[in-house]
Amino acid sequence: MAARVSALLLLGASAVVAGPIAPRDTFTITTSENAQISVGDSTWNAGAVDSFPIHASCNATQHTMLQKGLNEAVILARHARDHILRWGNESHIYTKYFETVICDLSYELRKPLESMCMYGYNVANGATNYFWASDLIHRLLHLPPVGEGVVEHYTNEEEEKYPSVINLAKNNATYSARDSDTIQYFALEAYAYDIAVPGVGCPGRYAAPEESPAATSSATPSATSAAASATASEAAAAPAEACEPHNDHWHCPPGVPEPTSPPS
Repeated sequence: MAARVSALLLLGASAVVAGPIAPRDTFTITTSENAQISVGDSTWNAGAVDSFPIHASCNATQHTMLQKGLNEAVILARHARDHILRWGNESHIYTKYFETVICDLSYELRKPLESMCMYGYNVANGATNYFWASDLIHRLLHLPPVGEGVVEHYTNEEEEKYPSVINLAKNNATYSARDSDTIQYFALEAYAYDIAVPGVGCPGRYAAPEESPAATSSATPSATSAAASATASEAAAAPAEACEPHNDHWHCPPGVPEPTSPPS
């Protein structure tokens, strides 16, 4: 495609050179990092406001300072992204903040956003850490300077993650905006619908995992009791500074390596 465009531009240039000398208009083609993806005659964010709204109660000085601060927040976030894209885990700053919580397996398994809605993935049944982007959003939200202790896990951990997020929105919406899983699901579905497959996305329909009847019926009371005793003794012997399971991943304190296998 690039070759075809280049050829057309060259042909256009030769046609101009071959013609009589006359004043010519100058055309400027501007490309932007934030160029929108068109779908037919419209874009997914047609009519959007591309700046942060500031409440009318702010006076002129406050408005100016807030606008400057918000613009700088965007610059800061973009640079953090660009720094990771350029240096990856070779950056000493990156390893300072992430090396104790991102295991080697993550580098092998996480997918880029360009594969959204591929390989059978859909939002309702896919893991929230299937993509590098959503996995890192989750980890960033748990950093005190970012989440400030407000963004946490507020869903019912006894339920499967996706239905628990939907139930939280229906029954306790106050905490939905603070729930890290909800934020990830929203970001993933919005990207799938707006960018990956515009107007369609891949929301999926949640399917509860099937339990093996053999596994549930084969356990005897004595075996169950023995397993419970073993678990209790292991818990008593576990150090205070240990990784805690959070759904399908671990949260580890600084200096404690993340287990290579997900929580059972």
